[in-house]
Amino acid sequence: MTLKEENKGAQNDGRKNTSSFSRLPDAKMIYIKWSMLVSIFVLSILLSAYTISPYSKVNDVSVEGTNEVYDQEVFESSMITSGDSLFTLFRNRGDIEKRIEESIPQISNAKLGLTGLQTVQITVGEYQTVAYLLNEERYFKILENGVILDESLPRITSNQPVLTHFSQGPILDRMLDEYEEVEDSIKSIVSEIELMDNDRNEMLVRVFMNDGNEVLASIPSLAERLNYYIQMRETVGNEQGLFDLEAGAYFIPFNSEEYDEFQDAEETEEAEE
Repeated sequence: MTLKEENKGAQNDGRKNTSSFSRLPDAKMIYIKWSMLVSIFVLSILLSAYTISPYSKVNDVSVEGTNEVYDQEVFESSMITSGDSLFTLFRNRGDIEKRIEESIPQISNAKLGLTGLQTVQITVGEYQTVAYLLNEERYFKILENGVILDESLPRITSNQPVLTHFSQGPILDRMLDEYEEVEDSIKSIVSEIELMDNDRNEMLVRVFMNDGNEVLASIPSLAERLNYYIQMRETVGNEQGLFDLEAGAYFIPFNSEEYDEFQDAEETEEAEE
């Protein structure tokens, strides 16, 4: 073979090799596309099979996080029933959570989750009851966010304070904020807090203590002044009466004419209302 023929053969081999390599990527691309199509097809079949199978339906619903709210109340407000589609349920999860929160005032938040294959779990948070409103011998829960629940109770066993003459609004909100700052040792001996509805001071309250004494104070300074109650009580010994802490700090014995005048003035205001 001549040198020219050898070079020509080498060139032909090079072209053949180049052609082989150029076809290789195309084959890979076809394989990848084919694999993707097969995978999509298989997944579609599996998804369709799961959708029509019993495993895609709600089998049970559980409620977690409740303390004062009944589980059944949460379950009913969710409107989730056995046999509901899990896909539809979680697609509308936000609407269901919002419905629970709006249906039950004491629920602060609600979250839907899945435990196991077919069990839906509703986890909720609650607004705590911090006091009770006494109205016409019925008790109504007052929540930490200032909401007074419509449902009434004939009696209570809680050690939370009883509030009278309050209504939902800014004054109650301020009262709850102040009372939160009262020391626990003082809270334990508070029995009732009455809003006096005084013309001169719309935030004047009278606090009835379990030891028989009373405290007169203005809501904006209630915590600051009430926290000194133990020390003030020690200064009067066993004598009982009214500690007037609205502007200053002085003691009015129950058996004094000054206390009788105070009581008469309050009864007159109530009669005029």
